[in-house]
Amino acid sequence: MRLCLDTETRKHVIIKYITRNKINKNFKKNTLAYRILQTQIATLKKISHANINGLIDFVDDIKSDKVYYVSEYVSKGCLLDYIASNGVLGIKSAWKYFRQIVLAMSYIHEVAGITHRNLTLRNLLIDSAGNIRITDVGHRFVFGKEKSEEEELYDVPKDLEVENRAVKNDIWAMSVCLYYMIKGKFPYITSQKYIFLLS
Repeated sequence: MRLCLDTETRKHVIIKYITRNKINKNFKKNTLAYRILQTQIATLKKISHANINGLIDFVDDIKSDKVYYVSEYVSKGCLLDYIASNGVLGIKSAWKYFRQIVLAMSYIHEVAGITHRNLTLRNLLIDSAGNIRITDVGHRFVFGKEKSEEEELYDVPKDLEVENRAVKNDIWAMSVCLYYMIKGKFPYITSQKYIFLLS
Protein backbone atom coordinates (compact mmCIF):
# COMPACT_ATOMS: atom_id res chain seq x y z
CA MET A 1 0.00 0.00 0.00
CA ARG A 2 1.37 3.42 -0.97
CA LEU A 3 0.28 7.00 -0.35
CA CYS A 4 0.51 8.82 -3.68
CA LEU A 5 -0.40 12.15 -5.26
CA ASP A 6 -2.83 12.28 -8.19
CA THR A 7 -1.06 14.63 -10.62
CA GLU A 8 -4.34 15.74 -12.23
CA THR A 9 -6.46 16.46 -9.13
CA ARG A 10 -3.51 17.20 -6.78
CA LYS A 11 -5.25 15.01 -4.16
CA HIS A 12 -3.66 12.21 -2.18
CA VAL A 13 -4.72 8.66 -3.02
CA ILE A 14 -3.94 5.19 -1.70
CA ILE A 15 -2.65 2.63 -4.19
CA LYS A 16 -2.63 -1.12 -3.57
CA TYR A 17 -1.57 -3.67 -6.14
CA ILE A 18 -1.73 -7.35 -6.93
CA THR A 19 0.40 -9.20 -9.47
CA ARG A 20 -1.23 -10.87 -12.44
CA ASN A 21 0.44 -14.09 -11.29
CA LYS A 22 -1.44 -13.85 -7.98
CA ILE A 23 -4.73 -13.19 -9.79
CA ASN A 24 -4.14 -16.22 -12.01
CA LYS A 25 -3.35 -18.31 -8.92
CA ASN A 26 -6.47 -17.08 -7.06
CA PHE A 27 -8.74 -17.77 -10.05
CA LYS A 28 -6.87 -20.72 -11.57
CA LYS A 29 -9.05 -22.89 -13.80
CA ASN A 30 -12.09 -20.89 -12.79
CA THR A 31 -13.21 -18.55 -15.55
CA LEU A 32 -16.54 -17.94 -13.78
CA ALA A 33 -14.68 -16.59 -10.71
CA TYR A 34 -12.59 -14.34 -12.98
CA ARG A 35 -15.77 -12.98 -14.61
CA ILE A 36 -17.21 -12.38 -11.13
CA LEU A 37 -14.01 -10.49 -10.27
CA GLN A 38 -14.45 -8.24 -13.32
CA THR A 39 -18.09 -7.65 -12.39
CA GLN A 40 -17.07 -6.85 -8.81
CA ILE A 41 -14.52 -4.27 -10.01
CA ALA A 42 -17.12 -2.63 -12.31
CA THR A 43 -19.54 -2.48 -9.35
CA LEU A 44 -16.90 -0.98 -7.05
CA LYS A 45 -16.22 1.79 -9.57
CA LYS A 46 -19.91 2.76 -9.51
CA ILE A 47 -20.25 2.94 -5.72
CA SER A 48 -21.07 6.45 -4.57
CA HIS A 49 -21.93 6.97 -0.90
CA ALA A 50 -20.78 9.61 1.59
CA ASN A 51 -19.64 6.94 4.08
CA ILE A 52 -17.82 4.66 1.65
CA ASN A 53 -14.25 5.22 0.55
CA GLY A 54 -14.77 4.51 -3.11
CA LEU A 55 -12.61 3.01 -5.80
CA ILE A 56 -11.17 5.76 -8.01
CA ASP A 57 -9.54 3.50 -10.55
CA PHE A 58 -8.45 -0.05 -11.26
CA VAL A 59 -5.40 -0.01 -13.53
CA ASP A 60 -4.32 -3.15 -15.37
CA ASP A 61 -0.64 -2.49 -16.24
CA ILE A 62 0.48 -5.19 -18.67
CA LYS A 63 4.10 -3.92 -18.71
CA SER A 64 4.65 -4.32 -14.97
CA ASP A 65 2.40 -7.40 -14.70
CA LYS A 66 0.52 -5.66 -11.88
CA VAL A 67 -3.05 -4.56 -11.33
CA TYR A 68 -3.41 -1.38 -9.26
CA TYR A 69 -6.35 -0.50 -7.01
CA VAL A 70 -6.60 3.29 -6.47
CA SER A 71 -8.80 4.67 -3.68
CA GLU A 72 -9.29 7.94 -1.85
CA TYR A 73 -6.94 8.87 0.99
CA VAL A 74 -8.73 9.42 4.31
CA SER A 75 -6.61 11.56 6.60
CA LYS A 76 -7.55 10.73 10.19
CA GLY A 77 -6.81 7.02 10.17
CA CYS A 78 -8.83 4.05 11.33
CA LEU A 79 -11.34 3.79 14.14
CA LEU A 80 -9.27 1.12 15.94
CA ASP A 81 -6.30 3.50 16.26
CA TYR A 82 -8.62 6.34 17.28
CA ILE A 83 -10.05 4.27 20.15
CA ALA A 84 -6.55 3.13 21.18
CA SER A 85 -5.43 6.79 21.41
CA ASN A 86 -8.60 8.40 22.82
CA GLY A 87 -10.40 5.65 24.69
CA VAL A 88 -13.86 4.20 24.13
CA LEU A 89 -16.56 6.30 22.54
CA GLY A 90 -19.47 7.81 24.38
CA ILE A 91 -22.95 6.62 23.43
CA LYS A 92 -23.62 9.71 21.28
CA SER A 93 -20.42 9.30 19.21
CA ALA A 94 -20.83 5.52 18.98
CA TRP A 95 -24.42 5.97 17.76
CA LYS A 96 -23.33 8.55 15.15
CA TYR A 97 -20.63 6.25 13.77
CA PHE A 98 -22.78 3.12 13.95
CA ARG A 99 -25.63 4.85 12.10
CA GLN A 100 -23.19 5.86 9.33
CA ILE A 101 -21.87 2.27 9.15
CA VAL A 102 -25.40 0.84 8.91
CA LEU A 103 -26.37 3.31 6.14
CA ALA A 104 -23.21 2.51 4.17
CA MET A 105 -23.55 -1.26 4.60
CA SER A 106 -27.21 -1.07 3.60
CA TYR A 107 -26.10 0.70 0.41
CA ILE A 108 -23.41 -1.95 -0.21
CA HIS A 109 -25.88 -4.83 0.22
CA GLU A 110 -29.06 -3.41 -1.27
CA VAL A 111 -27.98 -0.88 -3.91
CA ALA A 112 -24.58 -2.19 -5.04
CA GLY A 113 -25.64 -5.83 -4.52
CA ILE A 114 -22.31 -6.94 -3.05
CA THR A 115 -20.85 -7.72 0.38
CA HIS A 116 -17.87 -6.22 2.17
CA ARG A 117 -16.43 -9.55 3.37
CA ASN A 118 -13.92 -7.97 5.75
CA LEU A 119 -15.58 -5.26 7.83
CA THR A 120 -13.27 -4.46 10.76
CA LEU A 121 -12.37 -1.41 12.85
CA ARG A 122 -9.25 -1.10 10.68
CA ASN A 123 -11.50 -0.69 7.63
CA LEU A 124 -13.53 2.07 9.27
CA LEU A 125 -11.70 5.31 8.54
CA ILE A 126 -12.41 8.77 9.93
CA ASP A 127 -12.35 11.62 7.43
CA SER A 128 -11.40 15.25 8.04
CA ALA A 129 -15.03 16.12 8.88
CA GLY A 130 -15.15 13.43 11.58
CA ASN A 131 -17.34 11.01 9.62
CA ILE A 132 -16.90 7.29 9.01
CA ARG A 133 -15.65 6.11 5.63
CA ILE A 134 -15.78 2.35 5.06
CA THR A 135 -12.80 1.19 3.03
CA ASP A 136 -11.64 -2.01 1.33
CA VAL A 137 -15.11 -2.96 0.07
CA GLY A 138 -14.73 -6.22 -1.83
CA HIS A 139 -10.95 -6.41 -1.28
CA ARG A 140 -11.15 -9.90 0.23
CA PHE A 141 -12.59 -11.14 -3.08
CA VAL A 142 -10.35 -9.06 -5.34
CA PHE A 143 -7.06 -9.72 -3.55
CA GLY A 144 -7.85 -13.26 -2.33
CA LYS A 145 -6.09 -12.63 0.99
CA GLU A 146 -6.49 -15.00 3.94
CA LYS A 147 -8.00 -13.54 7.10
CA SER A 148 -5.79 -12.89 10.12
CA GLU A 149 -6.75 -14.11 13.60
CA GLU A 150 -7.85 -10.58 14.49
CA GLU A 151 -10.03 -10.32 11.37
CA GLU A 152 -11.70 -13.63 12.24
CA LEU A 153 -12.96 -12.06 15.48
CA TYR A 154 -15.43 -10.12 13.32
CA ASP A 155 -16.88 -13.27 11.67
CA VAL A 156 -19.93 -15.31 12.56
CA PRO A 157 -18.47 -18.26 14.56
CA LYS A 158 -17.65 -21.12 12.20
CA ASP A 159 -19.65 -23.70 14.14
CA LEU A 160 -22.90 -21.75 13.65
CA GLU A 161 -24.70 -22.86 10.50
CA VAL A 162 -26.06 -19.83 8.68
CA GLU A 163 -27.40 -19.22 5.19
CA ASN A 164 -25.89 -16.45 3.08
CA ARG A 165 -22.79 -16.31 5.29
CA ALA A 166 -21.17 -13.31 3.53
CA VAL A 167 -24.10 -10.99 4.32
CA LYS A 168 -24.46 -12.43 7.84
CA ASN A 169 -20.72 -11.89 8.42
CA ASP A 170 -21.10 -8.22 7.47
CA ILE A 171 -24.02 -7.78 9.89
CA TRP A 172 -22.22 -9.69 12.67
CA ALA A 173 -19.10 -7.57 12.09
CA MET A 174 -21.14 -4.36 12.51
CA SER A 175 -22.28 -5.55 15.95
CA VAL A 176 -18.70 -6.45 16.91
CA CYS A 177 -17.56 -2.95 15.87
CA LEU A 178 -20.32 -1.32 17.92
CA TYR A 179 -19.42 -3.40 20.99
CA TYR A 180 -15.74 -2.45 20.63
CA MET A 181 -16.60 1.25 20.23
CA ILE A 182 -18.38 1.22 23.59
CA LYS A 183 -16.36 -1.37 25.56
CA GLY A 184 -12.88 -1.13 24.01
CA LYS A 185 -12.63 -4.91 23.61
CA PHE A 186 -14.05 -7.70 21.49
CA PRO A 187 -17.28 -9.36 22.68
CA TYR A 188 -15.72 -12.82 22.60
CA ILE A 189 -12.30 -14.42 22.77
CA THR A 190 -12.06 -16.31 19.49
CA SER A 191 -14.26 -17.03 16.51
CA GLN A 192 -14.15 -20.73 17.42
CA LYS A 193 -15.39 -20.34 21.01
CA TYR A 194 -17.76 -17.43 21.18
CA ILE A 195 -17.51 -16.79 24.90
CA PHE A 196 -19.26 -13.50 25.42
CA LEU A 197 -17.65 -11.01 27.79
CA LEU A 198 -20.63 -8.83 28.57
CA SER A 199 -19.33 -7.44 31.86
